Amino acid sequence: MQKERYQNNRIRNAITYIEKNLKEKLTLTKIARYACYSKYHFIRIFHASTGETVSDYIRKRRISESAIKLVTTNDSILHIALQYQFESQQAYTRSFKSIYRNKSWTL
Repeated sequence: MQKERYQNNRIRNAITYIEKNLKEKLTLTKIARYACYSKYHFIRIFHASTGETVSDYIRKRRISESAIKLVTTNDSILHIALQYQFESQQAYTRSFKSIYRNKSWTL
């Protein structure tokens, strides 16, 4: 029980780190180090705790946060895509569609 609580706390800390740095270049090595795990161990524990991979979590959070920018600013799609570390507008659009394809939007 104590070990599980300790692991969950470290994963929560890693998620907080990710959330604070969505606009920065995030690497698995950096995040795992922040959580005091090896990359391999961090991947396994993160997936067990969240039900998704680290990269999927980051991508979904970046898309979610950037969607707010799309609606609330006049920034171009390209500017927002680059701001959230997508390599191009096309890469951003593909990710956006893969996440929001079957979701209905109400603003």
